[in-house]
Formats: sequence, structure tokens, C-alpha cells
Amino acid sequence: MVYMKSVVILVVLFLVGCATTASISNLPISADQVDFNTLASRDLDPNLPIWNLKGMSEYITYTSKIEEEKLYDFLKQANQKQGFKNIYENFETRSIRGSRGMRMNEWNSVSGIYYRELDDRFQIYVRVDITQDITGGWKENRAEKIIKSLCNISKICI
Repeated sequence: MVYMKSVVILVVLFLVGCATTASISNLPISADQVDFNTLASRDLDPNLPIWNLKGMSEYITYTSKIEEEKLYDFLKQANQKQGFKNIYENFETRSIRGSRGMRMNEWNSVSGIYYRELDDRFQIYVRVDITQDITGGWKENRAEKIIKSLCNISKICI
């Protein structure tokens, strides 16, 4: 009886212990599901306290116009450089979704990278969701880190 109570308490603590839960199925499947215009007008990196419970980060940027296949390859590399394994890659839907395991202050992370072609450039949106416990974590825009990797690898960021 005591053993059963202990197991139940541990399960309950685990289930309520996560402030945010990351799942690749919560990310858009295609760039067509991303409202680039709305995102471009929002503040995707709000001025939060240094320690917070935010379980998602977003970033949007523009790159110069290059061959779309090269851009897609650069995006895959940037995601991998930040430790993500590219789980779903679909050139036709202009999307890459990845996952990485436990890191400092996060139990799991998933990334979604989407882009669209404009007249003279590409617009790129990155979203990273993390599973984080109720203790919170430091302010860190993981999506911005993927974009910075892209810029360092490709030298095409505007």
C-alpha cells in the first residue's frame, strides 16, 4: 500500500512538474500554415525577466535570394549545428522539424523551420518549443541561435 502511494505521488509530481511540454506534433507541418505577415509585425523576443517560464522561442529573419535548394541545405545544417536531429524534412512544404534531447535546463526541445520566397529575398521563421520543469529557466532565444548558425554558415542573412 505504501509502495503504491509512493508510485502515484511520483507519477503526479512528474506530470505536473513540467511547466511546458514540447512535441513535434504541435509545430506547423508546412510553411503554408505559418502566418508570416503577422509574425513579422510581432515582437518575437519580448523583454522577459532573466529567469522565466517561457517554453517557446521564435525568430524571423530575411536572407538574400539564392537557389532554394541551397537555402534548404543551409537551414538543415543550421538546425543540426544547434544539436537538433532533422526528423521531418520536406522541401515541397518548405519545412524542417527537428528534435534534441536533454540539455541544461530543458528536458526536450523541438524545432520548426519554415520559409517563403518573396520577390527579392527569403523570409525565414524558426520556432523552438522546450519541455521545461516548473523551476523555469534563463531567458534564451533558441530560435535565434538557429538563425545565427544559418547566418554564420551561409553569409546570406540581410
